[in-house]
Amino acid sequence: MTANQHEQLNLVQKIAQVQAGLPPEIKKEGYNAKQGFHYVTEAQVKKLVRNPLAVLGVIIVPKYEVTNEWTETTKKGGQMHYASVQGTFELRDGNESIIGSMLGTGMDMSDKAIYKAETGAQKNYLMQLFMISTGDDPERDDTPNGQSKNQYSNNNNYRNTGYRSSNQRQPSNRNQYNGNNQRKQAETQINNKMFDQVRDKIREAAGIYRLTSDDISVTLKNKFHYTDLNQITNVLAAQILTYLSKAIRDERKKQSVSASNNS
Repeated sequence: MTANQHEQLNLVQKIAQVQAGLPPEIKKEGYNAKQGFHYVTEAQVKKLVRNPLAVLGVIIVPKYEVTNEWTETTKKGGQMHYASVQGTFELRDGNESIIGSMLGTGMDMSDKAIYKAETGAQKNYLMQLFMISTGDDPERDDTPNGQSKNQYSNNNNYRNTGYRSSNQRQPSNRNQYNGNNQRKQAETQINNKMFDQVRDKIREAAGIYRLTSDDISVTLKNKFHYTDLNQITNVLAAQILTYLSKAIRDERKKQSVSASNNS
């Protein structure tokens, strides 16, 4: 295709052309030796799409908003820092623009939690936008490479499914867990502080939308695929907080505009 033909394409057509030129699946080149699983790296994804986008004159402008930060004490007494971000990505070709968004969550023992969250958000946005597949099915109970659904993928995102139902909040007793995967799950299970934050945010959303807390909870369970708030991870809790905070802000703006128009 010539440069002149490229210019005749609209932005959606350019994105579709990049998709058409990508391989059906990509191999996970990254490996987390500490937790024992493979993952797709940010560099892999960028390498796939950078040149095809540049040829078509398309750039991506990222913007990140830190939505939550917290710190937990590890079993060895160290400090693990967590961060959640809302990534906004604008695709431009000089004539049109398309804006998308993606959540990202990162963890680090030093000061790189926000950076990892931003990296995860951008990588996952690109993979979703360009339909990049690793051949895994996230709905399967058995995942390749021995990777548990509750393990980190590139130290940024948890896959959370299959939680037990419970009517009461159960304290976490990590000494009852055996095996590496069970210890990891215990270490990341929602703590009391995060649980209270999510519960309060659900109540706030219920008040704004004039619904019950149960109504909001059902919506969250359907969207984030969990059955019991007591059993989710801190990472998923942070994503829920981000989602609710944005929804509340948007609804307040809508109600404010409506009130102004009616006055």
